Order: sequence, then C-alpha cells, then structure tokens
Amino acid sequence: MGNRVDLSHAVEQQLKYNFKPFPYEKVAIEVMNNSQITLNTQDLLLAVFNGTTTLKAIDSDNLRNNLLMEKNIIKIA
Repeated sequence: MGNRVDLSHAVEQQLKYNFKPFPYEKVAIEVMNNSQITLNTQDLLLAVFNGTTTLKAIDSDNLRNNLLMEKNIIKIA
C-alpha cells in the first residue's frame, strides 16, 4: 500500500519542470513546497528523466528525445 498514488496530495501542482530541447540537457524540477511527498516525487522524476547510471542516462536521454518529438518541440532526423 505504500506505493499507491494519492491524488489528494496534488503533487503535480507542487513541481515546476524545466525541460530544454537541447541535446544532453538535464531536466530540472523545482519543488514549490518542502513536503516529504513532493521531495520524494522530485527525486523519482529526476532519476527517471536524467538517469542514475551511465546506462540509465542513455535510456533517459532517449526518453527525453521521445517526449520532445511527441510534443513537436524538435524533429530528430
């Protein structure tokens, strides 16, 4: 039960994303409050978007590129 999402926490409203469409640019996430739930979510999302190891960083780079292509921010040839 500890891994369930409680929508009443509205964590998505407590995070500010900075996602630039440049190669090798890291995602930055700023917290709008210092609750433990928000800080844990920030840590998780930073690990997903930026990677925590060399292999995961490559995977996260691919994820960011796919998100950018999906949003039509950039086109990768």
